[in-house]
Amino acid sequence: MTSESTVTTVGVVLLVVLAGIAGSMVVATQTATSSVSIDATPSDSPPASGVSTHTVVFDVGADSVLAGQALNDVLVDYSIAQPTSQVGNVGASDIVTIGIDEGGDNVGTRVDSEATVSSVTGQADGQALLVETGGGLTVQPGDEVVLVAQQVQNPDTSGTAQVDVTVNSQQDISGTASSSVTYEFNDATVDFRGQETTGETVTVDSVTLSEGGFVAVSNTSSADSGEIRGSAYLGEGTHTDVEVTLDEPVQADQTLYAQAHLDTDGDQRFDFTDSGSAQDELYRTGDGNVQTSGDGASAQVTVVESTPTPTPTPTDTPTPTPTDTPTPTPTDTPTPTPTDTPTPTPTDTPTPTPTDTPTDGGDDDDDDGGDPDPEITDYTVTADGSQITVSFESDEDLVDIEVDVSGPDAGTLDTEDFDGNRVEGYTATYEAGSDGEYTLELVTAEDSTNNDGADDGDYSGTATVDSADDGDDESADDGDTGDGTPTDDGDTGDGDTGDDGSADDGTPTDDGDTGDGDDGSMDDGDGDSTDGQTPTPTDDGAMDGDDGDGADGSDGDAGGDETTETDDGSDGDGAGFGGLVAVSALLASALLFYRRR
Repeated sequence: MTSESTVTTVGVVLLVVLAGIAGSMVVATQTATSSVSIDATPSDSPPASGVSTHTVVFDVGADSVLAGQALNDVLVDYSIAQPTSQVGNVGASDIVTIGIDEGGDNVGTRVDSEATVSSVTGQADGQALLVETGGGLTVQPGDEVVLVAQQVQNPDTSGTAQVDVTVNSQQDISGTASSSVTYEFNDATVDFRGQETTGETVTVDSVTLSEGGFVAVSNTSSADSGEIRGSAYLGEGTHTDVEVTLDEPVQADQTLYAQAHLDTDGDQRFDFTDSGSAQDELYRTGDGNVQTSGDGASAQVTVVESTPTPTPTPTDTPTPTPTDTPTPTPTDTPTPTPTDTPTPTPTDTPTPTPTDTPTDGGDDDDDDGGDPDPEITDYTVTADGSQITVSFESDEDLVDIEVDVSGPDAGTLDTEDFDGNRVEGYTATYEAGSDGEYTLELVTAEDSTNNDGADDGDYSGTATVDSADDGDDESADDGDTGDGTPTDDGDTGDGDTGDDGSADDGTPTDDGDTGDGDDGSMDDGDGDSTDGQTPTPTDDGAMDGDDGDGADGSDGDAGGDETTETDDGSDGDGAGFGGLVAVSALLASALLFYRRR
């Protein structure tokens, strides 16, 4: 009896363990469209003392399981591949930004909501960085999670390596994406020559930047942030005739210096002065010297007075007009002129005069005779559901954009809402709160010298918002019997083999056969074309991945660059197997208990 009791007890324990294992297997893997980009600035590899600022932008996909989850942490793992960066020296004070760019529509690393850093720790022997937050922000599809960290130690050798980024790595629901970071030498050259100026602006002849950034004009060749007089943002590549507006105009002849700066925090704002040279630092060589401090980086600037333009205009205007008017008029009027004058003369005189006046005075380039206004082209306004998109082209980079939105839900789009530049064009999206007709008018399009391209024409467009127009729902019953639509079995109780005789229940396991009553996987014997086929909507929950919905997250794909995200099992894949084992365990326990009695 004791032996039998012992066997019974061991059997029950084993069955309970099996049931627990089956339950723990109910974890789904979901394929998502999330992606990530990583930038190291500067990207210098040698020497080993090269400290860099790393920018991480995690794009939350439309079908991501992170949707609706709180932002709790970001893990950046450099240990995946060689060469690797070291993050052991990164602390909470070195986290420049961590937050969410809602909708992913901001420029660079700018965010709409900043998260609070609760802790920063190094993992994987200092080759992985974990930044934890207070969890006060919520992630939604289309958002960008942005992390900017300073004091990251680049590797000793150049190259490109894979890096994994995980959002909410310490939670049950997390999202992981992979990208690559390139470590290489950066380089910058500046050509700044002597010139005459009125004092408000200077022109740098040529600037070449390997990673983009700024050209700044300073009183000295040192790295003193207090000597900067003005700056201009430039992208990667070579730029010529770069005009820099001086914050403090030059009053007398002097030597000025042009130097190249990095955009270390990626926000396209020159923060070198405000941060006390801590951000947007100078391009430097491997031994720490300023790259653009040598020949060609300084210029003798001569201040000249602007040429007065209104001097000749008042002199020419009054001279001919009084002389010609009184002389011919009294002579012609009394003799034969009264007969001929009313007919042809008044007709010819007023016609050409008004026509010539506006033609000579029209000038749509610039009001003050200086640099031309930006030329705006291809101004279009379109609507898609509740979203209104405005786009246009400009032959210059714009620093101030404003679009007035009139309609049922009026508002304004400004510079922060637009993406793009003079090469890619400018685009912004307005979320309309009400249906109806909207007019979007461009009222400001200024370049860095305050020339406004919106003054040169009427740039407006109209679009109609109809949020109810979402397209046809192809999943609904179209009334066609037997057409194979997932919600219609094509027949209401036709009595064929396996048919239950009831009306269509609309379940997703219906394969569209007319009254065959099969389960989508077995031959129903009626000879139709769907016999033996397994409909796509029926998921058997198998974990082997052969039906494209397995736990390995591959969705039927043997490999590739898609990103995977793990879920806590809320979608129920594998729940049938766990339940079956649990029920079997209970039945076996009851049987053993009965045999014992």
